[in-house]
Amino acid sequence: MPDQDDQQDTAVDIGAALRDALGQLGAAFADDELAYLTVTSKVEGPVRDRLAWALQTKLGSDFVVAREYRRADLAVLTATGTLVAQVEAKVLCTFNAVNEADRARYLGYLAKDAHKMTTLTASDHFLLSIVFDVRGDIPSEPAGVVKYATHINRCAKAHPDGGVRAAARERWLEGLATGFNAPTTQYPFEAGQVWGLDVSVDCFLTGPLPAPSPTGVQQPVQERALRCAHPGMDPITDP
Repeated sequence: MPDQDDQQDTAVDIGAALRDALGQLGAAFADDELAYLTVTSKVEGPVRDRLAWALQTKLGSDFVVAREYRRADLAVLTATGTLVAQVEAKVLCTFNAVNEADRARYLGYLAKDAHKMTTLTASDHFLLSIVFDVRGDIPSEPAGVVKYATHINRCAKAHPDGGVRAAARERWLEGLATGFNAPTTQYPFEAGQVWGLDVSVDCFLTGPLPAPSPTGVQQPVQERALRCAHPGMDPITDP
């Protein structure tokens, strides 16, 4: 087990590599591939998987990047098995980010993830938010191909100027800043087009997170999520 100073130096390197890998994530997908994956599935999986491979490539043989390691979506270990970083990811649509109740609910999910990571072992903790936006007239047939089409269309009608993506960015960043005492870096990607739809994916990396207080630094966000929760829009992910 490395001493505390060695762990801190390693964590800084991991954080830099993680941010670098995220910044280059768009190049990991073929033209329009990310658009297709976004509208036909929960895009958290493809983004996490490409990020894991990009990070493994950058870190080399001194580290092991694991997916779904114990209770973490993504984990980084030393070659000898010491856990040095964990990442928990959540995906939501812009219609979730602009809706106050949905936004509070998703921030609560992230707060629970942050707490969950601390139960593994001491390491750096990061939260990855993936916010996607779909613009255009979603075809009614064949039905069920484009996921969450009803909610996307409803949100588009509420924002006819097409400004939902910008509003979602602003409000989500505000929520992250309020809920977590950690820096957030934004990575916007134009995912491409599929079936006449323009698709974008914005990734937000928050962390490294500070060590939680005895009462839990994210508890206020969770409480707000419980107060604001309502059945008006189905969540994309479970807590």
